[in-house]
Amino acid sequence: LKGEESVRDILPLALVYPDHGVFVLAWCCLRGGYRQFFAHAILEAVPGTGSFAGERLALLEGLAAHYREQG
Repeated sequence: LKGEESVRDILPLALVYPDHGVFVLAWCCLRGGYRQFFAHAILEAVPGTGSFAGERLALLEGLAAHYREQG
C-alpha cells in the first residue's frame, strides 16, 4: 500500500472479487499469518517446488476463522 516492493513466499488460498479489486487471500510465510494482496499489484508469480495439499484444509479453516474474528 505504501508503494514498496517485497518478495514473499505465499500459499494462495482464494481469490475474492469485491467492488474495489481482485484480492489473493493467502498464508504469508514471511509474516507467519493470513494476508490479502491486490492481484493487480503482484508483479511476478513463480510456482513453488513443493505442495501444501496436506495443509490446505487447515489453512482454509484458519482463514475462515481469521475473517470471522475480524467481523
